[in-house]
Amino acid sequence: MSDSSDTEKQLKEVNESVYKHSLELAVKNKTLLLLSNLYEIATLALEGKEMAVRMTRIIQEEFEFEAAGLLTFDVENKALDLLAFTVSERVAAIEVAHGNLLEESFSGKISHSSHMHNALTSKQMVCVDDLLHVCGEAKQKGVCTALSAEGFIHSSLIYPLIVNNKIVGVLLLCLNRGYKDLVKYEQEAIQSFVGVIAIALDKVLLYEELGSTNAKLRDLDQQKNEFLSFASHQLRTPLTAIKWSAGAMLDGTYGALPKEIAAPVRTIFEESSMMALFINDYLNVSRIEQGRMEYRFAPTNMVELLTTTAKQLEQGVKEKGLTLTLDVGTQTTTVWADPSKLTQVVSNLIDNAIKYTQKGGITISLRTLVAEGKVRVEIKDTGIGMDKETLGIVFNKFVRGENAKVVNGAGSGLGLFIVKTFVEAHKGTIRIDSEGIEKGTMFIIDFPLFIQK
Repeated sequence: MSDSSDTEKQLKEVNESVYKHSLELAVKNKTLLLLSNLYEIATLALEGKEMAVRMTRIIQEEFEFEAAGLLTFDVENKALDLLAFTVSERVAAIEVAHGNLLEESFSGKISHSSHMHNALTSKQMVCVDDLLHVCGEAKQKGVCTALSAEGFIHSSLIYPLIVNNKIVGVLLLCLNRGYKDLVKYEQEAIQSFVGVIAIALDKVLLYEELGSTNAKLRDLDQQKNEFLSFASHQLRTPLTAIKWSAGAMLDGTYGALPKEIAAPVRTIFEESSMMALFINDYLNVSRIEQGRMEYRFAPTNMVELLTTTAKQLEQGVKEKGLTLTLDVGTQTTTVWADPSKLTQVVSNLIDNAIKYTQKGGITISLRTLVAEGKVRVEIKDTGIGMDKETLGIVFNKFVRGENAKVVNGAGSGLGLFIVKTFVEAHKGTIRIDSEGIEKGTMFIIDFPLFIQK
């Protein structure tokens, strides 16, 4: 009889052990699946509310909780904002019966006497059986009282969501049993996914903050462009009048100038011309950044364009005692281009070569690479050259080499940015080559060859 009792006792212990291990394994499997699903949601590029809805729904359904809520925490205002709140069917029925939603009790300023305040202050989970005072006295007393009275919500768990010692939000779980009634493995499971949710929420909030900041920056940039455009237009008209008047005086339109006046008038003409160029650069950049730059494409003779542009700048070459070599041939080479924009590109590069070359000369060459379907323009000088660092950034806005600033203090740092933009608008490429300081510079521009069909 004793042997039979011992056997039954042993079998009972084995069964209990097996049951216990089976329960543990089931909870662990459920936890792993839940964590996998939560990780998947966390990696998606979701808006905050959608992420919160998906996470709270999975938690509520998988653990059969009565409710699961995810809230963000505003540190400055000490307030909560509910992102999502998922409830069981019977909680939903009580809400319908009372005409109020339980979730309406959890947003807003946090009362110092509330359980939520205690959890956020201690940065630890708080378990309460008083649903009415989770966030202070609940706004929806009827629903809270009914749920507690019916025993549907027996306890509520408040988990502060913490990332790098900063509270980003709160996970609220409402259970139909006490926290102590949860088996150890369920408690560990909850603790394991709290960290995942905290990181996911922090990521979403960071992205939304960055998105808001970027939107403000875009708005500021737009305002800046509009201001520059307006200011440039307002400045250009009087500058044009000053430049024209000074030029007319120098040309003798108003008679011969006394020697003591000629020099300051020339200074006025040169400075106003320089300022007009700066303003045109700012206007061009403003149009480029606002997407308002207009192009009028047509078959364009590159030989003619290069020859004409070089002749217009020939006087500046002679004044500096430099040489200008034009190696473009006589055969017509055609590209599909906006002639005015292409003239600006070539003019800017030749003008730069003149400015930054003290001795020697400038060579402009044109090649037709038929096999590659390209037209290549090379503008080479024997000037101040560039170091490797400058070569890598010279096409950026407001960039000028240090040696360039020494040779010519004036300059907007926008010319090469505009040149590159215009070249790329023509489906071309531009690159720059220099063996170093004082070893000259060469710009190589390739355009698609236009073939008349």
